[in-house]
Parts: sequence; C-alpha cells; structure tokens
Amino acid sequence: MNMASALLLWEPPVTAPEPFAGELNKCRGFLLQCGLVYRQKPQSFATDSSKVHYALGLLRGRALVWAEAVYELAARDEPADLYSLVSLAIKIDNRLREETGER
Repeated sequence: MNMASALLLWEPPVTAPEPFAGELNKCRGFLLQCGLVYRQKPQSFATDSSKVHYALGLLRGRALVWAEAVYELAARDEPADLYSLVSLAIKIDNRLREETGER
C-alpha cells in the first residue's frame, strides 16, 4: 500500500459516546455524539446498517430491552418502508410501556 492509499484509509481515533440506558433527557446528546462519530469515521460507517449496529452496541438497561424487542419484531415482519418501521417501533414502545406500567 502506498502512502496516498494509507492516508485515504486513515480515520482519526474517536472517543465513543457513553452507553445510553434510556434516560430521556440524555437521548439527544447520545444521538448527537453518535452522529459525530459517524462523520469523523465515514469509511467505518458507510452504511445505515453499520450506524444502527454501532448505536445498538451502546445501549444498556431499558434502552436495550426496547431495542431488542424492536429489532426482533422488525427482523420478523420486515417493514416495507421507513414509515412502516417507525409505526412498528411506536407500537412496540407503547406495548412495552403498558407492560412496565409507564405513562
């Protein structure tokens, strides 16, 4: 590999965001930090799938429980478009809130 190729492949080291456990007041900050990582490492996060999997890997607690349910159901039902996926996620979120007694 020549020097020009190595420079094109190099991406700066980036600090990962803190894991997100579902605290609503920290959600926007978590998403902002993930977005910064994606922009600083465009080759590592060239696809939506790589971005989603990275963010999923940073979820903990309540947020992870929610994501597991959405991911499992989405994989099974394979929504046809983004609107269908968002609708499904809202439906799952409402169901989880009912089960845990949240409002």
